[in-house]
Parts: sequence; structure tokens; C-alpha cells
Amino acid sequence: MIAGGNMNFNDLKIFTSIFETQSLNKSAKSLGYAQSNITERLKIIESTFNSSFFVRSYNGVKPTPQGKEMYKFAIDTLNRLEKLQEDFHQEKNNILTSELLLNYAMNQENMLNIETDKIVIKKTCEISDEALKHNYKTIYSFKELKSSQGYRKEIRNLTSYYLCSEDLPVAKGLPPIVNSDLECPFRKESLKNYKIAHGKKYLEINSFANILDILQKGKGYSLLPEYLIDLKKLRKFSSEPVNIVFYVYKKKIY
Repeated sequence: MIAGGNMNFNDLKIFTSIFETQSLNKSAKSLGYAQSNITERLKIIESTFNSSFFVRSYNGVKPTPQGKEMYKFAIDTLNRLEKLQEDFHQEKNNILTSELLLNYAMNQENMLNIETDKIVIKKTCEISDEALKHNYKTIYSFKELKSSQGYRKEIRNLTSYYLCSEDLPVAKGLPPIVNSDLECPFRKESLKNYKIAHGKKYLEINSFANILDILQKGKGYSLLPEYLIDLKKLRKFSSEPVNIVFYVYKKKIY
């Protein structure tokens, strides 16, 4: 059954099928309707525009000049309708990540699209199990969440080194730089280093972006992911790698 009365968007699909098959019978079979329904809908379409769109004959139908114009209109309208439906039903990916792992996801995995994804950036100390209640599609976190029900957890390693500006000659006396976020694993690992732990002064900076800026100016060195070497024009200040564990939580699809 096809709803009767006024013309609707489905009628445009019927019209384009009739136009392309040049047969009411073939169109009915293709769309799964009775031919009488197709004939009735075509009458409503033509009545709506007060025009005759096809010339009937014993072997099918032929479009009139008005029918050809109507076909262009129908195709354009259906394409616009499809695009509009896609836009309305397209769900943005809600992503939660720390600042450093945002760069990792964008540059190493191409997992994020800043034009379409809704990205929430937080410090490690600000990420907790509460994040799982906010329907994030993906969570990138240095902190292991205790309750990951509804999510698939992946444990990964981020190869890191103490890095400094590539323009900086090998020198002693540079201050180490650590993130002021007390739960940042790069900070914790740095403070475990004997050179820092035994009373050596260090700079405490409140963001990854500011740390990078200081490094690029040749004012210090800091423990950071290896992928930043080429990306930010840095070089290894020390040759020994440090593995930093992080977690990726992906929403399960049932």
C-alpha cells in the first residue's frame, strides 16, 4: 500500500523509477508495488503540477519535455534529501583524551578528525571513572579506569625519550622540565630519574604546549614521546628509551 492523497517524497522515487524504466509495470515490480498503485501515484504527481509527464503507449511510456524537467527536479531533490538525512543522523564521535594522547591519536593513528569529532581534552588528574558515564566513543588516558563496563580496554606503550631542541648543541646544565599535573606519567617517570630526584632543580610547567615551546627555544629538556622528534623538530637528549603505558577505551557496539 502507498499512502494516498497528497504528493510526498516517495512519489519522487516512483517518478524517477518510471522515467528510468519507461514502464509502469517494470517500475511497480522494481519498487514492490501493485501497478495500480503506481498508476494512481503518477496521477497525483501530474495533478500536483498540472502537467502531463509521460505519453502512454502499448509498449510503455515516453517522457514529455515537462517530464524531462521534472526528472531533473526529482533527482536533485532526492539527492538533497539524502544529504540532509545524513547530516541529521550523523552522530559526532565524542572523544575524551589527554593533551599528549590527542597528538598521538591525530598524528600516529589518524584516529581523530578535528572537523567532525567532538574532542574533550583534560589533564590526566581530571580523568576518572566518571568519564565512562558520558557516552564517549573513545577515551585515551594515561590513567587506568577501574570500571570499564561497556568499553573494550586496550593497553599500549608509548616509546619516549628525554628530548631537547634539535638546534641545541650537547650541553650540560640544562634544567629538566616536568608537567605540573601530579598524575602525569611523564612527570612521575622524570622524578624517578636519579638526576632529578637527588635535589636537582627542575621547571614545572602547566601544559604540554608550553613545555614544547620552552624546548624549541633551547631552554631545557623533557621526557616526551618519540614521535615528536620529527613532528616538532626535536632531538634525543638521552639515548635510553622509556616506555610509558597508556589506555584506550573503545565503546562496545552490541
